[in-house]
Amino acid sequence: KYDILMVAADAGQNFGDLTTKYLGRLHKEQGTMIAVCTKHYGEMTASAYSSHKELKFALDYEKFVTVLPLRVDDTYPPEPPGGPGHAFDKE
Repeated sequence: KYDILMVAADAGQNFGDLTTKYLGRLHKEQGTMIAVCTKHYGEMTASAYSSHKELKFALDYEKFVTVLPLRVDDTYPPEPPGGPGHAFDKE
């Protein structure tokens, strides 16, 4: 049996609060995060809850969190945009 956690914020709920709650539980229970790997998975954005931040969390706590990549795009591994012209990832 797997307890699946997926953030789906309804009206009046906060996406960020649910994300934080689920990531905390993932860490506490030493769970597995499924990374749905689109071409741009891991891109830096303005969001504090982007796939980049979620992946960074998993890597920062790699002793407690396992990442299972789910390939859903022809481009794999993901190639998120970045570089001098990118709004958030200049490197």
